[in-house]
Amino acid sequence: MQSPSGIKPGHMQPACSLGRRDRPMIATVAGPSDCGVHTTILLPASWTSLSQALNSETGKAHVALLYIPTEPPVLWATSADSGQQKGSSDPAFKVVGAPIKQVLRLTSCNERPSAALGYSPSTKKGAPAPIVAVGFEGNPAKTVAETQSVGIYFVYLGALNPIITRVTLLVVPRGGTAKVAVPIFVATTDPAPAYNCPGLTYFTFSASFLASRSSALTAAGFSTATVVGAQFDFNGTPVDTIDRLAVVAAVGLILA
Repeated sequence: MQSPSGIKPGHMQPACSLGRRDRPMIATVAGPSDCGVHTTILLPASWTSLSQALNSETGKAHVALLYIPTEPPVLWATSADSGQQKGSSDPAFKVVGAPIKQVLRLTSCNERPSAALGYSPSTKKGAPAPIVAVGFEGNPAKTVAETQSVGIYFVYLGALNPIITRVTLLVVPRGGTAKVAVPIFVATTDPAPAYNCPGLTYFTFSASFLASRSSALTAAGFSTATVVGAQFDFNGTPVDTIDRLAVVAAVGLILA
């Protein structure tokens, strides 16, 4: 996919030549000296150019933009549930909303980040496997035809294999109220996803794909159904140390 303003990844561009953005983005920039210093910065959509961001980080106006990754629009999770017993504090709240600034600044998954940056699905011996169930409350709500995948933002992958054992999409048929659950990934039968860390790992779907996985609706019925949530089932193998557990920072519904 081509970057905003026609800039392709890896192409050099003067720092002040890009205009206003309609949503935040990440830029990796090189420092003004020959020392090879690089900085990753978050650019708010309200800024009218890159120069303010670059100058605030480096103190020099002639910093060159190296890379602007672009992503499709995302409806971030508006609720999350780990399935814990009622009355206990649910740590899954950490995956609600867009990734925070500290998460976006991460460039490697080699070291486990602070617990404040995400949720680690874990389980005790004999307990059910951990889950993260999220809700998507868009205004207006998004149909299957208006979406293309669900993405889970990992900042650490841990050591368990597979990390995710199942992903289930939750939809409500047009004119209905009851949720229809459709498995869009099952680790025992589907190819393993290409895990991206740090970043979003995608689980794609379409109306015809959902119809092939569930007899609840036809492809046409799924196309107009509203996507209301998703559930991720994780590997429930008990671990000795927390370093073996993955860390999830956010979950999003990727729009078409």
